[in-house]
Amino acid sequence: MPEPAQPVPEVPKTRIAITFFVAVGLSLLQWGLRLIGFNVNLYFGAFILAVAFGCMAYGFWISEKAAKWRLSIRVITIIMALVVYSFFIVRQIVTQYRLDHPPAVANTTLQESKPAEPLAKPQQQPRTPSAPTLQKRRPQAMPLQQENKPAAFVPTEVYMDCQMGVLPFTVPPHSSANLIPLNERHFGNLRSGFLEVVNRDDKDMVWPDLAKINSGGFNAGRVFYKCDISNHATTNLIDVVIPLAVKFGDGKTLIYSPIVSPLDAQTIFSFYMVNDCPISATLVRTANEKIEVQVFGEPNRRSVPLYRSHRSPMDKVRIFFPSTVNWTGNACE
Repeated sequence: MPEPAQPVPEVPKTRIAITFFVAVGLSLLQWGLRLIGFNVNLYFGAFILAVAFGCMAYGFWISEKAAKWRLSIRVITIIMALVVYSFFIVRQIVTQYRLDHPPAVANTTLQESKPAEPLAKPQQQPRTPSAPTLQKRRPQAMPLQQENKPAAFVPTEVYMDCQMGVLPFTVPPHSSANLIPLNERHFGNLRSGFLEVVNRDDKDMVWPDLAKINSGGFNAGRVFYKCDISNHATTNLIDVVIPLAVKFGDGKTLIYSPIVSPLDAQTIFSFYMVNDCPISATLVRTANEKIEVQVFGEPNRRSVPLYRSHRSPMDKVRIFFPSTVNWTGNACE
């Protein structure tokens, strides 16, 4: 005689509610972290993060296990979780707010001193023609020479924002796209420069073509990043040198320094980065990143901060998976 089938235990509705609210909370948390970037609504992102914490706290409150706890223990647990949550999230929101609202830069340029106004001359008594008087000539004072002090540097504000995509990307008609193929051999030989993808047709062009994309089968190396370099200041830049630290596989980290020239005020320069070889590559951000710029009117380049978006802690590392297709045809070995 076959044994009767065991009844499937019913999942408690409370556990289903817990799973639902925790899932909603984590989803809203990820969305909120991306919403507090510099090009979206910071306040709406903070609201989403608050809702995410509320969903997770409510899921804990109604859980079957937590229901057995005393009310005071549950309240203390949620307050402790709120303190830890606020330490990481609120700190990031405050940091982003300070980046979006930098303090006004004092105008330190030298102003030419105005000459002192002459003192009013006292009224002279009328003279009689029979009594001429002698006039004394006062020695003229030598004008003071102003000190030749150098003018203050013009403030700069250059941002870099990178967004992930999947090949192919589109090049508009009669235009070009700037590309940096991640290739260890290419980096070691050139150290700078862009590969220009030109579209001379009257319609959009995709790069690379679909035949090359399909030739590699499943290819995780189709991931690319489009980076925008924007000048938010009011002065034109003759050129901008941006050092990029890229680590290939488990090997050493190489510095690639593309030059953007020029970068006028309130303009954006875009370029693409894609892995060109069957070895992983990682674009690593360093603390207090610096770039070199030459401001219009200044004789030399100088080092200034590079500002980045802060949507998520994962933005500090950009991972490029190995590619089964060599997109540009440049040798990797």
